[in-house]
Amino acid sequence: MNATILMTYRESSPERRKNLLTTVQWLAAEAPAAKLLVIEQDSYPRLTGTLPHPEHQVQFAYNPHGFNKAWGLNVVACMARTPVLVFTDADLIVPGSLRSIIDACAQQAPIAKPYDDVRDLTEAESARVHQGHYGVEPPSSPSGKPGREAIGEQLPLCGGMFAIRSDAFFHIGGWDERFVGWGGEDDAMSVKLQRAQMQVVVQAGTALHLWHPRATAHIDQAQYQRNVAVLQSIRQCSDAQLARMAEVQRQVMGYSEKYRPRESAQ
Repeated sequence: MNATILMTYRESSPERRKNLLTTVQWLAAEAPAAKLLVIEQDSYPRLTGTLPHPEHQVQFAYNPHGFNKAWGLNVVACMARTPVLVFTDADLIVPGSLRSIIDACAQQAPIAKPYDDVRDLTEAESARVHQGHYGVEPPSSPSGKPGREAIGEQLPLCGGMFAIRSDAFFHIGGWDERFVGWGGEDDAMSVKLQRAQMQVVVQAGTALHLWHPRATAHIDQAQYQRNVAVLQSIRQCSDAQLARMAEVQRQVMGYSEKYRPRESAQ
């Protein structure tokens, strides 16, 4: 299969590790021939041992500071050598949809999304998924709306999981690495792709978000406000400014030694 699945990860709790292993096992069942690249970003490697996927590779990238999802995904994207890239979170299951979005991305449109609804599973529901029951169907929202929409959230195109042709990804300059910590990078990527007017295939389906303790109490509010400001600046860019930004970001994106002190760089 001519696609690479890309993921970035940081160990923060036993639940996060359990979710990662379950997600990787599901990816192996869905598309065992697709290569899986995982970048662990931390002060030292914690993700030792093998993952339950026949074509996986784990790389460590030094980052003792705030988790930078955008940077981590750019690092693995620069490592990939396939025409289709699949970006995914480490706690998301989309039953029966992985191969179809890879095919759609390769044959129909440069971007493919495998679901239009996300359900946040309870701890008990997640336990069933950890046992290999990927077809768990949580009850419908009382409002009748899809899961996240029931609480007023709109799903960003580039949140969770999506597939994109590699030439399209690099054309818009990849993920914006100015986002650190929680919030903003998915929306910024979505804005960049939508402004580029690329065709998108969105398949009807439900993604299952595995349970883990929420870290909202530990969010750096000052950094979050900086992320909000960066996102707002991207939304206000003219087409010419976005094109220039993409040109610059293509030259600097995905540098794996970004956070290592210069005197310690190998």
